[in-house]
Amino acid sequence: MRCRLIVDEVIRQHAALADPSHPSAGAAEWEWLEDELATAAASQGTVAERLRTRADGASPSDLRLWTWQRIGIPRDRRWSRGAESRSMWSFLMSPLPADEDELWWLASSNGLETTHLGALLDPAIAVSRPSAEMTP
Repeated sequence: MRCRLIVDEVIRQHAALADPSHPSAGAAEWEWLEDELATAAASQGTVAERLRTRADGASPSDLRLWTWQRIGIPRDRRWSRGAESRSMWSFLMSPLPADEDELWWLASSNGLETTHLGALLDPAIAVSRPSAEMTP
């Protein structure tokens, strides 16, 4: 339920801020979202917290860029604004998946590859799990 509330609020805030006619000037235009992302990155059990440790404690905007460079090529147009896409904030503020089903849900709901996402969130998974992709 908390995840759905976060996603709904991110969509609402992003719609109010996003201007498709030009790229944003940076974090200043996204202050509310950046504050929420900073909170998520400091909260145990979130995707942001896990990736922040791998990104050497990056700032929220640096974390978004670091993540964008490593998530693969999303197959969904929701990612058209790259690190500033609403999917980025929703993804990073999501709870860490607790099992394969939750990993599949997180990946498929964000247009990402399950195997790649699992390896990004937990590099040990790439070694311990076969590379066969679950079909969304």
